[in-house]
Amino acid sequence: MIVNLRNLNVPGRAITGVITALALFVALIIANRPWLTMDYVPYSDQAADILLVERSGLLLTGHSMGFGQIAGAMHPGPFFLYFRLLGQWLAGALTGSVFGAHLVGVLLCSAIFAGLLAALLYDLARREGAASWTAVASVVVALVLALAQFSSNGTLSDIWMPYVIALPFLVFLVAAMLTMRGSSFGLLALTFATAALVHGYVLMLPIAGPVWLLSAALGWRAHEGETRRGFPVPILAGTAGIIAVFMTPLLVDMANNPPGNLIRILETAVLLHNDDQTPSLHAIASVLRHQWTMVQTHLWLAAAAGVTICLTTRRYGALLATGLIAGAAVTATTVLSFAASPSELRVWSAYYFVAVALLPIVMGGLVTTMELGRYWKKCRHWQLSLPSASFRSNAHSLIRTGTISKSAKCLG
Repeated sequence: MIVNLRNLNVPGRAITGVITALALFVALIIANRPWLTMDYVPYSDQAADILLVERSGLLLTGHSMGFGQIAGAMHPGPFFLYFRLLGQWLAGALTGSVFGAHLVGVLLCSAIFAGLLAALLYDLARREGAASWTAVASVVVALVLALAQFSSNGTLSDIWMPYVIALPFLVFLVAAMLTMRGSSFGLLALTFATAALVHGYVLMLPIAGPVWLLSAALGWRAHEGETRRGFPVPILAGTAGIIAVFMTPLLVDMANNPPGNLIRILETAVLLHNDDQTPSLHAIASVLRHQWTMVQTHLWLAAAAGVTICLTTRRYGALLATGLIAGAAVTATTVLSFAASPSELRVWSAYYFVAVALLPIVMGGLVTTMELGRYWKKCRHWQLSLPSASFRSNAHSLIRTGTISKSAKCLG
C-alpha cells in the first residue's frame, strides 16, 4: 500500500516539539530505570545541590558555587533546581531515593529543551524552503546527531550542573541563528534560553548576554527588511515578561536575604580577583579545544557534508552565515569571560562549549536531509511526468500515421 504524505496531517512547529519532548522523556526514563530505583548516595556538588533543594524553604538562588563559598555566593538563579523540586514532588514516592526523584526532574528538563530545539530546527528548515515533511525528517536527523553525542557520556541524564546546561546552550545557539533571520519565535526562545543559562552558571551573563543583544539587533534589522518594521509589540512584551519572570527570584532574594546573592557574587569576584589566578589565553584555548575533541569523530561527516552542500549549491547562505556569526560571537565572549574570571579554569567549567562543536554537525544533518528532500521531490516529479510524456508521444505518432483520423471516420 502506498501512503501519500500529502493526505496526512502535517505536524507544525508546536506538534514537532511536543512529540520530541514526550518521546525523549519516555526514552530517558526507560534507559535510566535502574538509577531511578536504586538507593544511590551522591557526593560533592551533586549532594550539595540536593541538600540545597531539601533544606531551602523558599528556593531563590542557584546551586553551589565552589569558589564563591568565601563570600557565601551561589550561582545566580534556581531555574534548573526548580525542575529537581518538581521531580521530587511528582516522583518522590515512586522512586527508591531522593536522588531518583531529582533525576526525574533533570530528565524532564532535558526533554523540554530537546523539544524546544526540535521546534527551532523545524522553523529553520521551513525558512530554507523545505516542505513540511522534509522539515520534520531534517529535524529528526539533526536531533539524532546531537543526541548521539550527548548520550555517549550520559549528558542528558546527569544531575551535575556542567552537564545539565550543555543542551540548553545548544538551544541558545540555534535560537540565536533563528533570531538573526528575523524570527519572533526565535527571539522568545533565545530570551528564555539565555535567562535559563544565566540562572545556571554565573559566567553566562557575560558569555550569552552580548550574543543575545547581537542576535536581537540583527533580527530586528532582518524583520524590518521583511515587514518594514521591527518585532511586533506583543513579542517585545513577551520578551520583557520572560526576563521579568527570571528576575523575580533574584530580586526576592535581595529583599529577603540582604544584600542578596547577586551582591555576594560581586563581592566574591572582588575578593578573588588576582592577576596570578587569571588563566592564560593558552590555557583557555586548551580547555576549549578539549571540548571539540570530545565529539565523536564520525559525527564530523555530517558537518563536512553540510558545508559541501552549502558551498556547491549556494542555497543555504543565510544558514551558513548565521551559524558562523553565532559560533564566532560565543567563542569570543567565552574567551573574554574566562580571561577575566577570578577562579581557576577547569575542563568542566567549559563543558557547555561542546554545543559550539555540535552546531555545525546539527546544521550539517539539517542541510543534508533538506537537500535529499529536494532531490526526492525532483525524482518524484520526473516519474509522475513520464506517463503524460509517453502518452503525448504515442498520440503524435498516431496522428502522423492517420490512425486517429481513420478511427474517427469508422466511428462516424
